[in-house]
Amino acid sequence: MSRPKILAIEDNPFDIELLRIALDSQGEEYELEVLQSGEEALQFIHENRTGTRAKEPFLILLDILLRNMTEWKCSRP
Repeated sequence: MSRPKILAIEDNPFDIELLRIALDSQGEEYELEVLQSGEEALQFIHENRTGTRAKEPFLILLDILLRNMTEWKCSRP
């Protein structure tokens, strides 16, 4: 069985460390990918839309107060 992939979009390293501690305490294997900016998150979305990313996450945790992201700069297809 493969490990579930968790994507965290968070710019605070302390929050990421707390997340790791909480996940580790569950005793289950997992793969954690961390994106630290809104720009990285938008790139992730683009890569998923175009199929250049191999494995989609099982769960996405999103910080809704990312710095420098006062407005979404996404364009709709």
